[in-house]
Amino acid sequence: MAVHEDLAVQYHQQDTNYYCGGACAQMVLAEIGAGLLDQDDLYADNHAHSVLESGWYTGPDGLTWTLNDRRPASFTNSFVLFALANEDLISRKICWTIHHYGVAPVAMVYGWAHWIVVRGYEASAAPATVGDNTYAIAAFDVNNPWPPTPMPGPPPPHTAADVCGSGGVRGIADEHISYATWQADYMTGIPSGYWSGKFVAVCDPEPPGDTPGRQQPPKRQPGDALITPAVASRRALAGLKEYRLAERERWAAALKGTDPATPVLVQRLDHPTASTTSSRCSARRGGSPCS
Repeated sequence: MAVHEDLAVQYHQQDTNYYCGGACAQMVLAEIGAGLLDQDDLYADNHAHSVLESGWYTGPDGLTWTLNDRRPASFTNSFVLFALANEDLISRKICWTIHHYGVAPVAMVYGWAHWIVVRGYEASAAPATVGDNTYAIAAFDVNNPWPPTPMPGPPPPHTAADVCGSGGVRGIADEHISYATWQADYMTGIPSGYWSGKFVAVCDPEPPGDTPGRQQPPKRQPGDALITPAVASRRALAGLKEYRLAERERWAAALKGTDPATPVLVQRLDHPTASTTSSRCSARRGGSPCS
C-alpha cells in the first residue's frame, strides 16, 4: 500500500541570499522544541564550524554542528552528516529519518548550491528498516527557504504566525517534488572538493543501507521539443490526481475554485543535471549566493 508521511515543520524563508543553512537550522530546531532561533546566530554558528573545507557559507560539517549544539535537552536523538555514494542511498536514508525518528532531515541540493528541509516523502510502502531497499520512492515534500525575505530593509521577524510560505516573494511551504525531478535537478551530488561525488544530507545517527533498491521508471519528455500549453495544463492536472495532492488539506484549500492558467513554457539548454542555481542560492562562496 502506498504511504505518505509529512511532518509538521513550519516554513521560514532565509533572511539573506546566503542564509539557506541558517533558515533550515531554524526550521528543524523549532520542530524539535528549541523555539524559533535567530537566523543571524544560526548562520554564524554554521559558518564558524564549517572547517573541513574552505569556501562555504554553511558547510555540511557546520550545519551538523549547529543542529547538535542548539538541540533542546528534551530532544534525546542527535544529528549526523551522511555523504553517501549515490542518490538512492541518501534518499532512502532521508525516508528512514522521517519515518522512524519523526525528524526532518536537511539535504544539500543543486550540486553544492543550496540547503532544504525534507519534511515528507511518498513511497510504495514505508521503510521497514534503515537498509530496506524494497520500496519505491514516488516524491518528497520539502520546505525550500528560497527566496530571501523581501528587501529593502531588515527582514521581518519570524513568528509562528508570519506569512513565510504563503507564495510568491514569501516562498512556498510544503512543496511537492516528484522523485524524477528530485533525481534530475535536486539530489545531484557535490561536484568537487572535500565531498566530491557524494550525496549529502544531515539525518538521524543510524547507519544507512549499502545496497540501492527498487526504482520507479522515470516519466520524462525526450526534450527535443516543447509540449503545447494545452498538454502542459492537462499533465499538471494529471499530476495532481496521480499524487492525490488535492486530497491533502492544505492543497485542497489552495486549489479550491481554481483552474489552470495558460503556462509559460521554457526549454532547458544547460546540462541535464545542472540546476539553474544562478537564480537561487548557494551554500558556497564564489558560486551562486547561498550555501
